Amino acid sequence: MNSNEARPMNGTEGATYPFWSPDGKWLGFFANGRLKKAPIGTGPVLELTNAPRGRGGSWGANNLILFAPEPAKAIFVVRAAQPDPLQQSIRTCTLLSDGRCSLRTATDSSTSLVLMAILRPTGTTAFT
Repeated sequence: MNSNEARPMNGTEGATYPFWSPDGKWLGFFANGRLKKAPIGTGPVLELTNAPRGRGGSWGANNLILFAPEPAKAIFVVRAAQPDPLQQSIRTCTLLSDGRCSLRTATDSSTSLVLMAILRPTGTTAFT
């Protein structure tokens, strides 16, 4: 982006809940029941997976995208380069900038809020 002027990106009509790739070269978003990504500048919009009512995403340095395909549902993970997400039993999640740690929140049966820091690639829980 060599301009300070805002202009629409082709193929992003109806886009909601946008988020950036760590390198700032891609924009992730939800449209027409799908999780999509678009290169900044020129290039085609790519569909990654189903997200009937997508509600936010976080794109980590390890090229994983965490996203909510529907409100009040579990968080899913998809690689930015290929489809087929893996479901996680968590409710919200943010990848930290190093791509090796994610912060997750979940509720247990008593509706208590639990906060976890998950270290990658071991999956070690740093605190709850």
